[in-house]
Amino acid sequence: MTTTKVFIPVRVPTARMPSGAPIPLHQRMVVGSLAGMLGTSVIFPVDTVKTRVQASSAREGLARTVRGIVSKEGLFGFYRGMLPALIGTGPEKAVKLAANDVARHYLSPNAAAITPVQQIAAGAIAGVCQAAVATPNEMVKLRMQ
Repeated sequence: MTTTKVFIPVRVPTARMPSGAPIPLHQRMVVGSLAGMLGTSVIFPVDTVKTRVQASSAREGLARTVRGIVSKEGLFGFYRGMLPALIGTGPEKAVKLAANDVARHYLSPNAAAITPVQQIAAGAIAGVCQAAVATPNEMVKLRMQ
């Protein structure tokens, strides 16, 4: 009995400008950075509450933690420590996107014929690069919350 491995190519559209030219990597990195920073600013209050609940030795609940932040620090308490997170998110997302693009191109120069295995490998490479940039920033963010 013989087995055959079948890889189904996945069609991946290339990001293009209205003129039809491909969008340069540095522009995609800037847009990715801005999108990451926007996402961070939206989710940061939830992350702050999560961190405080985890760090609480009194095992306070979610509602009590939220009330404590509002009463002691005001609404801006939810955003305490956000600046380092924003500063770190931009480069983190830019590195992730660039690493993914470069890895995808290296693994399959024909973007229209990239296989799922190649996509997973490119994502793993991008994830390792992202973690190298994100870990120091995450430590600073957690200590400031």
